[in-house]
Amino acid sequence: MSMATTITVEKETRDRLMSLKLDGEYASLDALLRDMLVEFRRARLRRASTLMRRKMAEKGLSLKDLIG
Repeated sequence: MSMATTITVEKETRDRLMSLKLDGEYASLDALLRDMLVEFRRARLRRASTLMRRKMAEKGLSLKDLIG
């Protein structure tokens, strides 16, 4: 069983979250926030991947150079 907790956010933030919840047809704010966390992690991974590809290109390296 999961345990609920309370967090404090500004009213404007709460209103924006509620709007996103309704627009996305989420059953709860928890479900919305879980999806937002997944998307945040994906965005962070994409940024790291882009940086790595740029650094590899600057050094003239390919993926084969790294794994071969």
